[in-house]
Amino acid sequence: MAKLSLPVLFLLLLTAVVAAAPSGRRNHSHSHHIHPRPHHHPRNRNSTASAAFPPPPQSSLAAPPPNSAASRQEQIRNIIGALIGAGDFNSWANILSINTPTYFPISATFFIPADDSLVTASGDAAFSDPLVFPYHIVPQRLAFADLRQFKPLSRLPTMLVPKTILITNNSAANFTLDGALLSHPDLFTSPAVVVHGIANLMDYSIYGDGPLQGNSDQPQPQQMQAPLQVLGKSPPALFVPAAGEVNGTHPEAESGAECLRAVVWGIFLVILYAFLA
Repeated sequence: MAKLSLPVLFLLLLTAVVAAAPSGRRNHSHSHHIHPRPHHHPRNRNSTASAAFPPPPQSSLAAPPPNSAASRQEQIRNIIGALIGAGDFNSWANILSINTPTYFPISATFFIPADDSLVTASGDAAFSDPLVFPYHIVPQRLAFADLRQFKPLSRLPTMLVPKTILITNNSAANFTLDGALLSHPDLFTSPAVVVHGIANLMDYSIYGDGPLQGNSDQPQPQQMQAPLQVLGKSPPALFVPAAGEVNGTHPEAESGAECLRAVVWGIFLVILYAFLA
């Protein structure tokens, strides 16, 4: 029975080899010319990294203060309009209108005394002293929220160097500088300038001689700090291709060749077993 089936088995082996040989050649030829298929992992990783670490929006960056003469002149006009609108600071509005905008720092805080405080006890006008005006200007932008960060007895620099302003009370309801109540906080605000109204004239001869170093142990307003840096994020790890994709081959072609060899060897073993039997 084994001898009768031997030709049939041999014919089956020959047929299998002939049928499989072109497929093997096609796989072998394809393995030399196939290009690695686009892998989706790098794009997914990059898109994930982009979603996790978006670039900072432009709107979050601090707007630069105006530096042209025209923009500074417009800013002074806006300040004067705010003072006139408040009704209690017309005298200082007149003083600002006759000063050259370039006299003022680009970034500044103005402490504007009320009209009824501009006459001294002796009956003289406060602005007969030319040093009063620069003493009420701080060459830094400090909104009321920034001022609240200072501890009592802290000092602010002024344009009347080396005179400084003393913060005598930092409570929200009774914030005072040189003993003068800050009655109109944030009367005018812009990206470069803040104007506060105060109830009384500040006296540099009484409060202005203290040093600035007393501020070193307290939190500083954000405008006085160095700008925050956007830490560079590490780039995502590079995708490493599989070993079969490095030299132009593909794992699927290799697995097909292995299957073909297994089939041929299986048929050969069956024929050998039948012949020996």
